Amino acid sequence: SRKGDPMSHDAEPQEVPQTPEPEWHDEPNDQPTIEPERERPEGFFAVEDFMTQPDESYPFLVKPYIPRANWILLYGEESIGKSPLTWELGRCVAEGQPFFGYPTEQGAVLYVELDSHPITMRARLRQMPNRPVHSAFRLGMIEHLNILDPSDAGRRQVCAEVAQHPPDLVILNTLRKAHILPDTDSGIASKVYKAA
Repeated sequence: SRKGDPMSHDAEPQEVPQTPEPEWHDEPNDQPTIEPERERPEGFFAVEDFMTQPDESYPFLVKPYIPRANWILLYGEESIGKSPLTWELGRCVAEGQPFFGYPTEQGAVLYVELDSHPITMRARLRQMPNRPVHSAFRLGMIEHLNILDPSDAGRRQVCAEVAQHPPDLVILNTLRKAHILPDTDSGIASKVYKAA
């Protein structure tokens, strides 16, 4: 074996450089309080037995798909209609109207738009058959947001809005514009969830 050959058993171990993970220091009162996770039954069940167990009372904004105090990630191809779908979701929750036949619990909605220009957004909203005009539906047009950085001006704007008008549902359009990490980072979603 040759000295210095990384495949050699005699080679000195070489330190592999690692990219340090950014440190984010959240201010204690900078974020809204979220309910603690509810207790989950654990174990193995026959599906038939599992389905016959009584349901605990669990608050949903859209029953049974969008529970309160949880994260939902909507993914789809570009220009498939995700934004209009979320506008309708926000409108239905703000008005307490069914969302595609599913019951909703009326609540305050904050829609944070990072993707569309205000002119485009207004034109699209005006073309909706049922416009989201309820006062419980608030819209934030923000050009730059790094939700992972507590000192970011966009994040501070969102936090101030949340403190002044506490929402029951926050829709962030779009995740890829809410951080500065590379899109190839597989941990983006969990980092954003922890920061938000």
